[in-house]
Amino acid sequence: MNIFHWARLPAFLFSLIIASAPLTARAEAGDELMRSKMLADIDTMHNLFSARYAPVEWKQHFASWTLEEATKRAQERVTTVRKPTTKEFHRILRDFCHSMKDYHVAIKFHSTEEAHLPFDVMSAEGRYFISHIDHSAVSSSEFPFQIGDEIFYFDRLPIKKLVDELNMAEERGATTETDQRLAEMTLTHRFGTKGHIVPSGRIIVTGRDSYGKMHAAKLEWSYSPERVNTHYTHLEDPISRVTMAQMLNGEPEKSQLSHQLSALIEMTTPEVTFFQDLGPQSFQSAHSIGNREGFLPELGRIVWQSSDEDPFYAYICITPEGQRVGYVRIPTYHTGDTGEPEAFRTLIGQFEAQTDLLVFDQMNNGGGYPIYGYALLSMLTNEPLSTPKNRMKLTQEDIISFLYISDLLSLINSDKDAKEVFGETYLGIPVNCQLVEQFKSFLDTMIDEWNAGKSMTNPVHLMFVDEINPHPTHRYSKPVLCLINEKDFSAADMIPAVLQDTGRAVLMGTRTAGAGGAVKASQPTLFFGAALVSHTISILERTDGFRPIENLGVEPDVPYTLTVEDLQNNFAPFVSAIQEQIDTMLDQESVQK
Repeated sequence: MNIFHWARLPAFLFSLIIASAPLTARAEAGDELMRSKMLADIDTMHNLFSARYAPVEWKQHFASWTLEEATKRAQERVTTVRKPTTKEFHRILRDFCHSMKDYHVAIKFHSTEEAHLPFDVMSAEGRYFISHIDHSAVSSSEFPFQIGDEIFYFDRLPIKKLVDELNMAEERGATTETDQRLAEMTLTHRFGTKGHIVPSGRIIVTGRDSYGKMHAAKLEWSYSPERVNTHYTHLEDPISRVTMAQMLNGEPEKSQLSHQLSALIEMTTPEVTFFQDLGPQSFQSAHSIGNREGFLPELGRIVWQSSDEDPFYAYICITPEGQRVGYVRIPTYHTGDTGEPEAFRTLIGQFEAQTDLLVFDQMNNGGGYPIYGYALLSMLTNEPLSTPKNRMKLTQEDIISFLYISDLLSLINSDKDAKEVFGETYLGIPVNCQLVEQFKSFLDTMIDEWNAGKSMTNPVHLMFVDEINPHPTHRYSKPVLCLINEKDFSAADMIPAVLQDTGRAVLMGTRTAGAGGAVKASQPTLFFGAALVSHTISILERTDGFRPIENLGVEPDVPYTLTVEDLQNNFAPFVSAIQEQIDTMLDQESVQK
């Protein structure tokens, strides 16, 4: 028998310590390498926003924010964290982006980790109710709740406390109402791509049904693990980085000219893409951003309705007071050349002939192209509508692109040439040589501003569209009621601003999100895997020249906040309030006549 001699124990332990020392030293060196690469990534982010972020002055005024302070906080978190990890660093970068309180600023990480539960919630008056159930993922026996049932506890914690914590930890602290709705979505949908802490395992959801009976349902998170891990050894190899010279040498193809112009003025919140990535089965409730039909019940007895194949959900109804009202749902401004303008024109002809008032529902709209929104508004007016101006943040990359596109546009000398490049319409606007000259003037103005030493331009109309002229053949001349809410972003902030500032429509609902500017996505080469970083490249000013839309949003003329009764009774109070507002507007119209 081989007996271990106790006298040899100190020497044995010492040998273990000596043997493990290289491993410990290597791990510590690995931690320091991780920190150094994290700090390098923060420097990259700092440089990106220093060169490209437009609302710097406004953010300092609105939120006492500076890029230097935000960078310093991120650096301090890296240097003080005990054990640096990729997940922790993703959250540091995410918080750096969120510090700007800007719904256009986001970072999306390379990650496969995510988790979902088969239901969604919404709050009203501090209470939480089920707003959607994915019945394809859970049976009624497993989850004995219905839409409108109240939830009290989520994994044994008061649901309000948990959502409040998510709001503080995961959202931007920008617009209160919007952050609340986003936190409610985050409660049951977590993404590694967003830097979330992603849960797994079983939870208990406790609530009360419409009959007053309490239920406790056990659910399992639908969890996908992380398959993209970063070890410090991955950081030891040289990484080829894209240089500014390489970026400047990239020229747009002529065949992509229309897309290049559209990208200059896109106004969409990156939040849209995170939830759209889930697909129709996972996150397509009536409350999701961009849902075709939306959540609002019918406003009266339907006498005509659009087909399911039509780009727009629309109908004509008779209200309880006997008014003939048109309704059209505008879920997004992100399309425009796939039949929507023509379909909208047909609708307007029908509404003008057969209705007394139009309800223009753009609630839960993630934005898109304001030029397409202008095309729709051209069919809602008999008078020109003034448009807001933007101050654009310029870089060398922008200027080289503008020069190339401007040179291409100068080759277009006729309406025929213009249509060969852009098609018959561009985002819903008829194409002709004059439109091309307008676009070229916009680009040349940007180039002139840069050559004058300005990286932040004077206020200028997008694509030099200073007014929305009435459509030549199809125009709605009667009152318009525009429905807005806290999940209206970017272009869906801008279009209601035009309607309100020109007095063309009455706005009803809640304040829009306040994402006031154009957005651009970049793919900076970071050691720790960012798929993209989006940032605001312009700041939008209302037509009075003083008020930005950023952070302030657009306030409704007729405020309406959803109530507990709304969430429990299929929004019947909201429908009644809309019907009352319709009656008020039509009464005022008859008096004016």
